[in-house]
Amino acid sequence: MAGPGEARPARADVETPREPGSSGDGETAVRSVQLDEGSRTLTLQFSDGSRVEVAPDAPEARGLAPGSVVDGPRFAALRAAAGRKAVARALYGLLDRRARCRADLRRRLLQSGHEAPLVDQVLDDATEQGLVDDRAYARAWAHDQLLRKAVGRRWLLAKLRTQGISERDARAGVGEVLEPRDELALAVRALSGRRLDLEDERQRAKGLRFLLGRGFDQATSLAALRELRRATTEDESANL
Repeated sequence: MAGPGEARPARADVETPREPGSSGDGETAVRSVQLDEGSRTLTLQFSDGSRVEVAPDAPEARGLAPGSVVDGPRFAALRAAAGRKAVARALYGLLDRRARCRADLRRRLLQSGHEAPLVDQVLDDATEQGLVDDRAYARAWAHDQLLRKAVGRRWLLAKLRTQGISERDARAGVGEVLEPRDELALAVRALSGRRLDLEDERQRAKGLRFLLGRGFDQATSLAALRELRRATTEDESANL
């Protein structure tokens, strides 16, 4: 540390090596730098006993070496970079287990104690890189649901919206797996398991309510009723 009346050397963009523990107000010195290529983690130990783990390519850590002095603003930037690294690690862990939409990922990361600004920044980066894709999630989720049960477009869209998927992404994803002609076939399949007497007006009304509740629109529901009624009549005629 410079004595009374002595000028302090300017640091500008060059990190001036000092002995650990010899930093001035608001400063700390780098004690060690360790790179773990397996986990892609750069660990910085400081003379004040603190430690941060950042990505190897983090610009905040560029040029740092043992003995480098880090002032308060840069140390704060390193802490923020470490926070992003921790959020990214948690994000990858969630995505390794199953596909998730952005809203679900954000909620889980916040529940884990990560700060909202860091979570949003990491999610923005992951979305830009294609790691988080709500449209792809909507497509995969809708496909899985259609394998389990016969439901209509409206049912799928409503369920996706409750998960935090935007209207645009939900419609785009569902549209990739459900054509209008396929929706009619699904409505017929759903109704055929109800064992309704479609010659009875009240039974047809019951069938219509059932299909509307399954997320089929009225036009598709009425078309399914007509199709199944026609098929039933043809089967009965063939058995005479």
